[in-house]
Amino acid sequence: MSGCVETLGPTQASEVAAVLSEGLGPRWNEASVRGELQRPGAWAWGVREARGLPLLSVALGWRVLDEAEVVAVATRPRVRGRGMASAVLGAALRRLQVQGVRRAFLEVEADNVPALALYRRLGFSATGRRPDYYGPGRDAILMTCALRDAG
Repeated sequence: MSGCVETLGPTQASEVAAVLSEGLGPRWNEASVRGELQRPGAWAWGVREARGLPLLSVALGWRVLDEAEVVAVATRPRVRGRGMASAVLGAALRRLQVQGVRRAFLEVEADNVPALALYRRLGFSATGRRPDYYGPGRDAILMTCALRDAG
């Protein structure tokens, strides 16, 4: 993966929303993303091929004490398979670890094989299942990643 990972905030809500809606669907709009980014403990990172170019992949979530929830990870479909989601989520997890986060959580649709593989590569393991979480017959897999002490 070539490109640069950067921290994002509410001023980039429209850019983040564009990647999330393209990658995950229309429920991610600028207002919903701005709301997420304004929450206490919110964090977001993104990948661009170079400064000034459009965002290609993003990771979004929030931190509470020593835990973090990964709310969304998305990559524009035209650039999938180039390691961008791994780079952006990996950078987020490293930064969160430095900030004292010891454990990260997420949920992913049970049949999303590429996402499950990505999360496993980054150290997440399945810890539960929520039946019909994404709709009838569409279960969520709950995953957790223990972050190592930075020191």
